[in-house]
Amino acid sequence: MCGILGGININGSFKFDIEIFSDALKLQEHRGPDDSHVVEGENFIFGHQRLSIIDLSTTARQPMISNCGKYTLVFNGEIYNFEEIRAILIKKGHQFKTESDTEVLLNSFIEYGIECIDLFIGMFAFAINDKISGVTYIVRDRLGIKPLYYYQDEKKLIFSSEIKSILMLEQDMEREINLDAISSYFSFRYPILDDTFFKGIYSLPPAHFIKILGSKVEITEYWNAAKKFEEQKNDKGEEFYIENLQTLLESAVKYRMIADVPIGSYLSGGVDSSIISALMAKNSDKPIKTYTIGFTEDGYNEFDYANLIKDKYKTDHKEIVLSGEDYFETMTKLINFKDAPLSVPNEVPLYLMTKELKKSITVVLSGEGADEI
Repeated sequence: MCGILGGININGSFKFDIEIFSDALKLQEHRGPDDSHVVEGENFIFGHQRLSIIDLSTTARQPMISNCGKYTLVFNGEIYNFEEIRAILIKKGHQFKTESDTEVLLNSFIEYGIECIDLFIGMFAFAINDKISGVTYIVRDRLGIKPLYYYQDEKKLIFSSEIKSILMLEQDMEREINLDAISSYFSFRYPILDDTFFKGIYSLPPAHFIKILGSKVEITEYWNAAKKFEEQKNDKGEEFYIENLQTLLESAVKYRMIADVPIGSYLSGGVDSSIISALMAKNSDKPIKTYTIGFTEDGYNEFDYANLIKDKYKTDHKEIVLSGEDYFETMTKLINFKDAPLSVPNEVPLYLMTKELKKSITVVLSGEGADEI
């Protein structure tokens, strides 16, 4: 996970203070400890905190400027099918200096414009500026896996992976609680629609992009899950869906195993993580690393279920044991990272587990998200 931060001048005269901007970006260092870089243009400033996963070289650092010098991209996420898209772009004459999915995204935009997002299998939050036309696009993936927040006034628009960076950049903004978000939190455990807990700061909805040209700011939906289901008129039978579900699951797992760093899997012993671990094991030529977390108190771990899967697929398995004290000591720190109250109880053990597994791996697959969708 990386962190991105950016500002767009929308009144023609506003100027960002690069020192304050760099300090605001550094607040996201926990998202991307491997590199930090800022690029400033005529009407924008982009910053990136990098967690290196694909192409670890400095040539793949961000923000990334196109070979022609016209486009600047800042990107958080992964384009899983980047190798296939890259091959198509090479045939169309594009040249690449890196092996990164970032450069594939950049050249895809150059070739196809904003419609390039229809090609991407992945999770992403990115912004791209065309310095000739002056247009900037800010895009969030179809299901909102990657966070993207923004603030706008008559002079500028600021976007960020985390709200705390916006608050540092916009120090004169009145800090006011959004009561609508509080109401949603008590009902659904998180704010709905584009709300955040801070009045005046919004979350870009999943499957939407912002287009900024001069003082004109437009938000557009580019994909809709409900409409996709409506297009499927005919029931093709249970056997068809079972076979295709298996094919899609295996494809999804194999895509997410592409990395230039060590990978592993959460393994609770539940349906989601067990399927993922099984498919990883099937598509790996050595034992995969799996991790389970639980508490010292009786009845508060799932080790027995995880061990069934560990034994069946011969994984390199590790159990992480926490105490109640560990849990409560971590809550405040995690709320500070999120800039929001916690939504579900397992956020704390998941965070503590990631700290442990980072000692040996950088990328982890999990079943998180399946229930939420």
